[in-house]
Amino acid sequence: MTKFFQSSFFAQELFKNIPGTLSFKDSWYSLVFYWVFFIFIFISSFLIYLYRVPIRLNYKRSKKIIGMSKKTFWMLVGWIIMFFIILRSIMIIFIEKYGVIDYKIDDLDGTVKSKLWEIIPLHFCRIMLLFISISLIINKIKFVKFYAYLAVWAAIVAVAIPGIYRHSGFDNWWYWDYLFAHGFIILFTVLLWNVSGVRFSFKDTLYTFAVSLAIGLVMFAINYASYKIAFAKFPNDPNERLKYISNYWYLGLDDYNEFAWIFGPLSKWPIHIVTWTILGYTLIILSIIISSFMSKFKVVRTKEGNFKLISVKSKYWKFYKASFRLKKVSKTNN
Repeated sequence: MTKFFQSSFFAQELFKNIPGTLSFKDSWYSLVFYWVFFIFIFISSFLIYLYRVPIRLNYKRSKKIIGMSKKTFWMLVGWIIMFFIILRSIMIIFIEKYGVIDYKIDDLDGTVKSKLWEIIPLHFCRIMLLFISISLIINKIKFVKFYAYLAVWAAIVAVAIPGIYRHSGFDNWWYWDYLFAHGFIILFTVLLWNVSGVRFSFKDTLYTFAVSLAIGLVMFAINYASYKIAFAKFPNDPNERLKYISNYWYLGLDDYNEFAWIFGPLSKWPIHIVTWTILGYTLIILSIIISSFMSKFKVVRTKEGNFKLISVKSKYWKFYKASFRLKKVSKTNN
């Protein structure tokens, strides 16, 4: 087992000196595939949204999916997602225990590259996977409206600014874990939003604001607590400390936060929680504006059976504007 997890496939490839590495940033093939993969995800997500009407109609007409009731199917999907979430945590434990780990500080950005604290999947995109899984398991698909916007934006940011090891490529587990997790979040969240036909109201916006702030405060507290506990438990062993100091939601202390530099003083601890909160709220508002515009365009099936792109008034904006009055309006805002 030790030999298996010490292979380059599981190595946290911070440095070049790992044999057989098909590097992510220093070789074109891993990098090109990375962008081809996510361009495919973005195009597929866009097409799912454009074809939302025939997709939703077909979903409503279907009583079963792959021979299962819809409830059973989505519950099974939820448990499969949960299985892979748990499997990743187990893999990290084995990699940390038996693998080749170098707890050095990255010379380029000055941050620590350790993953042990991620055995608890509370990082932003990982917790979004948890939300997806749980909402399917408890048969509450429409809960997607509370996390969809932040989940998609978080995954887009993760794609644009990869939190992947500099030399993790085709032959590395971390590379594929990163691709599949973030690609799945984008594509599957868009799919759930469209098949469920959710409505997003002003009240839902306030709920999303409140819940995201509450979770952010919890992550801020966990990160600080992990820092204090690690220093108390390993006062003279910096290598051990690095394993346990978390950076959930990028709200960790500066020395352990790879995004501490991005907005200068505004992204430093502890003010970064205010900055990220404002940014998150801004992205939700921007999502509402984008959704209002995009809902004007959709593909429908004509009487002849052909697909046609049409432009209509935005039902999304009509519903959202009416929701300020807290009255019930049409059943869909798409």
